[in-house]
Amino acid sequence: QCIADVREAVVSTQSTGVAMKFRDDYYDVSSQKPQSNHPTLYDMLDIQDNMISNALVESFKMEQCLLIESSEEARKLIVGHAPRNVFQAWTLAGDDVRDRGAYSNDLSKKSFRYFQNDPSAAIEELNIKVRNLREQTALQRQNRTAVEREVGVVRGQYNTERNKQQAIKRQLAAVRTSIIELDNVEDAPLLDATAMEAEVQDYTQQLHNLEEKLAEHAQKERQYKEEYEEAGRVHAESIQRDSSITNKLEELKMKLHEGQRNSTKRHDVLEFVKRKKKTAMDEKKKCEREKKEKDVEINGAQGMAQQRCERVASARPAKDLEQQIRNMEIRIQQGTRSNVNVEDVSRRYHEAKTKYEEIKETVSKMKSFSKRLEKTLNDRQERYFKFRKEICIRLKYFFVMNLSQRGYTGKLDVDHE
Repeated sequence: QCIADVREAVVSTQSTGVAMKFRDDYYDVSSQKPQSNHPTLYDMLDIQDNMISNALVESFKMEQCLLIESSEEARKLIVGHAPRNVFQAWTLAGDDVRDRGAYSNDLSKKSFRYFQNDPSAAIEELNIKVRNLREQTALQRQNRTAVEREVGVVRGQYNTERNKQQAIKRQLAAVRTSIIELDNVEDAPLLDATAMEAEVQDYTQQLHNLEEKLAEHAQKERQYKEEYEEAGRVHAESIQRDSSITNKLEELKMKLHEGQRNSTKRHDVLEFVKRKKKTAMDEKKKCEREKKEKDVEINGAQGMAQQRCERVASARPAKDLEQQIRNMEIRIQQGTRSNVNVEDVSRRYHEAKTKYEEIKETVSKMKSFSKRLEKTLNDRQERYFKFRKEICIRLKYFFVMNLSQRGYTGKLDVDHE
């Protein structure tokens, strides 16, 4: 009774409750295990709670439930001649096989795919299909309303012409009745017969006119029928055309989603290139500052050198100059025996040589940085052209989609000039 009260308070739909006596230990099911090479559900499940394990044993006999991969093998083994201690068997396809027969699982047909992949993706796909179907339904409803309106107009015209035709038939019947009555009248004097003949001619002429009107209305009726059939055919063609447009729209939407993903990736690449460019520009500014400092030092060293001697233009390569510097070092070392201040000359020489090496290294770094910067700018320009191309493709898809939603067709060309 307690379980029933809880089920009624918590669960809104009908459900099953199991009541059992609580035990501190697991049931001993060794004597109930079937003699089979296939595993049982009890062997494959690792249940830590003894209460749940005992409930499954009592309610579902999971120690006598075999797990067999093939449905055909399970039917051959169990249906009609189940082995000892075998209550039922479950297959990989979800079939329930017992001694009295087998039951196929509906999940293995259509809805089983929701348990194989991510349900959220399948739900999103179904939502998209539902929205598309609703849009198609709204469009078809509009087309159907327009066609029904046209059919109503044609049907009204048809009914009007039919009523006119029936009125003409009634008039024709009245004229024929009058003619029959006149034919049955006895001969009258000559003057009266002449008047009656003139009246008969008038009625004959009226009858002829009425027959012509009847033929004209019959022709209009056939024309209205043909127009009605043509309207039905146009309606069927519009339905088929709307279906093809809907299919094309689905393909365009898929391509649009793919283009959006590619555009997002290219945008990330562009942001990465911008950050790299900013870093390279910072390094360039730093190198320019260092170059200016070195230029100041070089100008100072050149000024000091010009105080001692004038600048001499030379076309000699750096290798010859280095050889000359080594020769001067040898002379300085040999000049220690004379009264020349060798330490002062050596100090000035080493300072000039150190500045020369630093300037040489700075120039080499600037050349390498200039090459990397040029390569980066070329790559950025190439990616910019690709990014612009993808944006134009996306713009064309949006343009075609908006036209198709309004019932038009067209093409968009972009002039990048």
